[in-house]
Amino acid sequence: MFKKHIELDQVPEHFIIHVSADNRYRLYINGEPVGHGPAQGTISNWQFDTYNIAKFLESGENVISSEVWQWGDRRPWTQLSHRTAFVIQGDSEREACANTDETWLVKKCDAVTFFDVPKTEQPHTTGVGPGEIWEMEKYPYGWNLPGSSISGFIAATALNRARTADHGKNSYEWQLHARRIPFPENKKVRLPRIVFNDDMVSDKFTKGDESIISANANLEIVFACERLMNAYPVLNVSGGKDSKIHVTYAEALVNSDMQKVNRTRMDGLQCRGLYDIFNTDGGENRQFKPLWYRTFKYIKLEIETKDDPLHLHDFYFLTASYPFVLRSSFECNDEVLNKIFETGWWTARMCATDIYMDCPYYERLQYFFDVNVGSQVTTMLSGDVRLLRNAIIYGYDSMQGGNQIMCAAPGREIGKIIPFFSIAWIDLIYSYLVQTARVEDVKEWQNAIYRIMDWYTSHLNCNNLLGPMPYWNFVDCTRMWPWDPANGSICEPTGAKTGNSALLSLQFVYGLERAATVMDHLGEAETARIYRERAGKIKEAVRKLCYDAGEKYFAETPEKVVFSQHTNTMAVLMGCVEGKEACDLLKRMIKDDGLQQMSTQFQNFYHKALIKTGLQQEYTQSLGQWKELIKSGFTTFPEYPNLQTRSDCHMWNSFPAYDLIRIVCGIEPVGIGMKEFEIRPALGDLKWVKGSLFHPSGNIRVNVEKKDGNYSGTVFVPVGTKAKLILEGSTLEIVGGNTVKF
Repeated sequence: MFKKHIELDQVPEHFIIHVSADNRYRLYINGEPVGHGPAQGTISNWQFDTYNIAKFLESGENVISSEVWQWGDRRPWTQLSHRTAFVIQGDSEREACANTDETWLVKKCDAVTFFDVPKTEQPHTTGVGPGEIWEMEKYPYGWNLPGSSISGFIAATALNRARTADHGKNSYEWQLHARRIPFPENKKVRLPRIVFNDDMVSDKFTKGDESIISANANLEIVFACERLMNAYPVLNVSGGKDSKIHVTYAEALVNSDMQKVNRTRMDGLQCRGLYDIFNTDGGENRQFKPLWYRTFKYIKLEIETKDDPLHLHDFYFLTASYPFVLRSSFECNDEVLNKIFETGWWTARMCATDIYMDCPYYERLQYFFDVNVGSQVTTMLSGDVRLLRNAIIYGYDSMQGGNQIMCAAPGREIGKIIPFFSIAWIDLIYSYLVQTARVEDVKEWQNAIYRIMDWYTSHLNCNNLLGPMPYWNFVDCTRMWPWDPANGSICEPTGAKTGNSALLSLQFVYGLERAATVMDHLGEAETARIYRERAGKIKEAVRKLCYDAGEKYFAETPEKVVFSQHTNTMAVLMGCVEGKEACDLLKRMIKDDGLQQMSTQFQNFYHKALIKTGLQQEYTQSLGQWKELIKSGFTTFPEYPNLQTRSDCHMWNSFPAYDLIRIVCGIEPVGIGMKEFEIRPALGDLKWVKGSLFHPSGNIRVNVEKKDGNYSGTVFVPVGTKAKLILEGSTLEIVGGNTVKF
């Protein structure tokens, strides 16, 4: 607990301070909560926050304070650390009295300890950090109020002078950058319903009505949200001296064998998972709010009282996700597809706080393939690219002068590389360029693209296929490529370690073509030509060495023993086959159970291949697994489409939310800067669809009906843009600012 007492003659109109900490802080002015941070970072790219605290100040004595915590070895996998530290820097001489130096006081808070949640409660490995135990008898209430005692506080130790990254660097100190993203959403939301209750708490408690738990009682209450949330639970109580309250958080309920079932079921199931412990002291208006946000669809309170009744005043939560706003829309005559759109958007939202995450309940790592898939949902549907740019910066930062980015960054596991995730990172740059046309930003990352492409090129065999590939070449978990580390299998395709993998070679082609497009816009025409020429040679080699004319499929390697949907999808997408042959291949492949089956996350490429071949009309029929997930009660899309999936919320399966607009409504940007579009509605078996895609000049809107195979409707494109409406073999030019009927 850090604090400083300052005197002010009068309340200023502006009092601006810059704040950061290692690991994290909660800032207070005169006991009022002001903010918490900093945003996720690395030592060489550590962020600080800026606040105008004038409205919290009073004339006379004021207390600026902060709770700062260090998780130590229990810290989340994404949390890096140099050492425990806190900094405030006033913006000018007027605010210099707030600067952190030896005049600040510090005291260790013995009320809070961290613990590892036992495997019996949380069997899957999790990287979200520890549970918290709050012993309220040890908490010095009022410590950060004007007039509070300084007993037990000592003078803080001043470290090196804080400096921003552009004012000199020390390789072992925090290089500070201003926060690049907005603060997380912080909305007060009530838990909508109680699904299990020992009849000691009224249902009105969810609406803020007080409940009294009698002395010497034991009870359990399970609350359910409508859908999964990232939030800080807040519990306000009085009395109940020595009561113990366990607060448990779960994505899904489980049976007695810790197995998940259909998500619509609740009877006879248990709420198990990460938990915190709140031990009361009997005082008035005590509040429990964990230091770190939790992810949950269900919350369980287990309450044990002693000789004193416990007054439960209120229980609610404060949301903690990135403040994306849905500015696009999709609606059709199929309610399940409407639900897929809504669920995909929410999945992507819950996988974003101050970084993008693979999953909020487990690892919370910014894996760049997951980001590449899910960020298209959040950015295209909201128009907000700030978190995307932040992700690109951390990918670049993780290279540390090497030739590959880390598969996830920020992250504690240095050196963990999945080569294709570097290509996915280049794809992020491409998406950023499409949406912003900010060429100057992209030039900062240009050399990294060169290094990644050169590294891949150095691994080509003389036959123009990739040779044995180092690192972890994760593609997808399948029956033949399972997650089985004990037996040396970690979801890598055939040929990854022995060489000549058609799939990995085609992934390189994907990277070359994306990189070539980026280079075109950077004015590097010769580099773009070289990349495309190299891609052409690899495609030619895949066709020559891996296509089996008898099977009419592309094999995984020239030995032509193993065949997968993955490689055949990529062969079509990258143009190893074209025209009728490509269409025929896609149609046969998706129905062939004899091939290695791709999971839902890899179908992202399959949907791109449908667009490539003009088979968009097949799209709505390809969403069977997402439809089953909706019927099974999922409110977010899971890691894998089965009831026993580890994670119920996984970013890499959120992409149908954007594809429904891009493919069914047919709205797709052409080039960079969101100035030109192709609009090619593909309703498949739908009767009607209406949707819009966000544009800063006004949304692009499509309203289409299909009757007896004929299309009719309207299209609007905003001023400053133009579009081509491509429908039933004809093309219509649309000038921005006009609504066109067809």
